[in-house]
Amino acid sequence: SVGLANWWKKEGQYIFVYNPAKLQPAATNPISAGDSPFVVFQTINSAAGTATILVSTTPGSTGAPVQSKVVAKLRFVVAAASCDGTGTSVGFVPSPALPTEFTDGFGAAIVPQLVASSTFVVDDGAPVISNVPANVTVQAQAGEGNFAVVTLGTPTVSDACSPTQLTSTRSDGQPLAAKWPVGTTTVTWRAVDPCGNATTATTTVTVQPYNTMSFTASWVNPFGGGAGAVRPVTISLLGSAGTVTRTVNVTVAGNGTASFSVTDLPVDNYSCATLEDVTRSLRRKVAVTDAGSTWAAGNAALVLGDIIADEVVDVLDWGAYVVLNPNADLNSDGVINSTDGNIILANFGVRGDTACGSAFTDAPQPIVAISVQELVRMGLPELAAADLNRDGVLDEVDIEIHQQRGQ
Repeated sequence: SVGLANWWKKEGQYIFVYNPAKLQPAATNPISAGDSPFVVFQTINSAAGTATILVSTTPGSTGAPVQSKVVAKLRFVVAAASCDGTGTSVGFVPSPALPTEFTDGFGAAIVPQLVASSTFVVDDGAPVISNVPANVTVQAQAGEGNFAVVTLGTPTVSDACSPTQLTSTRSDGQPLAAKWPVGTTTVTWRAVDPCGNATTATTTVTVQPYNTMSFTASWVNPFGGGAGAVRPVTISLLGSAGTVTRTVNVTVAGNGTASFSVTDLPVDNYSCATLEDVTRSLRRKVAVTDAGSTWAAGNAALVLGDIIADEVVDVLDWGAYVVLNPNADLNSDGVINSTDGNIILANFGVRGDTACGSAFTDAPQPIVAISVQELVRMGLPELAAADLNRDGVLDEVDIEIHQQRGQ
């Protein structure tokens, strides 16, 4: 059936003229001249670039179907049902539509009419691709170097001529399930039906050249009154390429805890992190683990009281508290009072950790007594005001006097 309505009831010839480059080879069991109820002739004019096929019906024939025969496969219209050329259908493959002409033996134009039936489906359109995965933008994945693992869904395809084949091609030439490199990779989805109709759609996967690391921190000892306080936290990260530092403003909850992330880290294999509340806490070292798409640092217990930021809580920090150093508001409640002093006393003598990758050999020792002259030499002359008994030494005696006075 070439889809001409009631064509088998007529005697005569139909002449098909088209570009021979678009003519596909006949099937293994083609219709030959003289096959009932057809008489088929063809001529090819190579110089003109045309081919003429003449198909005539036998006078008085009933137009009975010819099983497993192919008259021709043209690329200007679509016929389905048996689009692979088997059965009683004539397969037409439009890829793309061509300026093909149909004329009768007298040169008059003929417009083919494809007629659908229960056994003949007209497929005059390309497949429809739906549910195409949305474009994806992610960061390089923790532990994967300059790559990320992204799983895309599969589009759905519908078409009158089935089965329809769906393929996917990545612009980097890798399989769809492979890791995605930094940059933008385009996936081209292509659906082709048995009639040769094709439709394409695309999805892009963009991998940014950064890693993200999540942190949790808890401020040790009373933190009452500090709910919602914004504290600058210095972070030092050790990776295979060296050390990276960041300072992040962190909002601390009333219970003295905070969770936050850093999203602009260079791609690296990180193993260790140190955190410190600037001029408030001792430095703490925590391990870093691969949490899948991001890095995760262990909980850092930040010990408060290191007012002068020398990684030890001692008499120098007490002196800074007594002279109302601005950093002495340890619990961020807006005032410097005995609560802050009690924090220092609770952590007196505690030392901070060294940076990741450093040995604990040059860690500072707590100072329990220091002369006023030494304070001046260290550039801390203002702390001499904490020498309450005026004996020229800042020590535990001055701490006791301060407590007794209830200051």
